[in-house]
Amino acid sequence: METPISGEGSKARDLDVLLVDSSSRNIFPGATSSFGDDIYNCRTFCDISHSLVQKELERISSLLGLLNMPNARTIPQVTCEIREYERVVSDKLSFCSRNTFGFIQGRSRTRDISERTRAALLDLQSMAYQTRRLSEAKESERHVRVDKICYDALAEMIYSLDAAIGLSKDTAYVYGKGDFDKKPAETDARMVAMAYLFSMYGKAKTAIATADTDFVRIMGVVPRLMGSHDFLPANQDFLDMVKSNYPVLYFFDEEGCKKIVFENLLSEGFHVNNVNGAENSLIKERIRVLWEQINSGKTEPIQIHP
Repeated sequence: METPISGEGSKARDLDVLLVDSSSRNIFPGATSSFGDDIYNCRTFCDISHSLVQKELERISSLLGLLNMPNARTIPQVTCEIREYERVVSDKLSFCSRNTFGFIQGRSRTRDISERTRAALLDLQSMAYQTRRLSEAKESERHVRVDKICYDALAEMIYSLDAAIGLSKDTAYVYGKGDFDKKPAETDARMVAMAYLFSMYGKAKTAIATADTDFVRIMGVVPRLMGSHDFLPANQDFLDMVKSNYPVLYFFDEEGCKKIVFENLLSEGFHVNNVNGAENSLIKERIRVLWEQINSGKTEPIQIHP
């Protein structure tokens, strides 16, 4: 399958690791509809726009193309989101199949329209299944040995700071690009934590492919706090990574692909905006404990391999 990225995005082929977010279904211009919302109230295949399903086939094909790249990786939470997408498509197929038969009896033109839409939804169901299976196969921990203590601690730092500052706005959903349930902020935190692991301990050139602007805020803000000099020497590996090998974003919107490189990310002190002094101290202590937890063990280098 042809990789559905060009221009800046074509450079993603040269990376060691490309972490693919499920929002990457929205990686071609004009992908603004929320398929789950659009089909929610449809009772028969005739209620569902055939062109809408065709557009959705393009979107899921784009995600499948990204996942087919040799350097593509995911995390289990992304696979769960794709599994939920697959479930919604399958449930709608089953529901409409039960309701359509009596509706189309004796109406040849209506029957033809219904069959076209049903066939397209069957194709979408099949492609969603393929995408979910490929996402499972591409889960990072199936390919490298990940230090779970380090991974969980990094994810908790990111999640805690996100919760305190309010970085995750679920903009993929707000802008009509989300489907079904809003994506938990934990998924974003774990995706960024995995990118940090690859960059810190695998010395890998790493990027995240996404259409979710939450990643822009998270990756642009949390290093200033996680990289505070107040946590030295426990966070020295993180500081070195931020200075020389920080992950980038391949961000997709209606205009195409943008490569986002983060700069000037570090600050010596620790101060969380919009919280009082007592809360700031509690958050700082939690981050310190998590860094000490990471530093107390010996995180082995990650060996990058197909």
